[in-house]
Amino acid sequence: MSPTASANSVRLAGNGSRHPVCTAGATNAWTAVAAEVYFWARAAHYLVCLSELHIVPRTLAFLVGVGAQLVLVGTLVRA
Repeated sequence: MSPTASANSVRLAGNGSRHPVCTAGATNAWTAVAAEVYFWARAAHYLVCLSELHIVPRTLAFLVGVGAQLVLVGTLVRA
């Protein structure tokens, strides 16, 4: 996607439908940050699971991802 493309042009892979946050017109700086945080939290959770660390780092990575999802849901509810 080019830097000049709007956030509303984001489409889900496969079925060509728009992401719910984009469809609701609820994109802003918070949703962009929440999406990035969610991605990296899930990646960290995966790596922690692979490394077989204790449950505390795995739970923290999971909860950070849940927090990012709550930001997205809150944005959708307010839209």
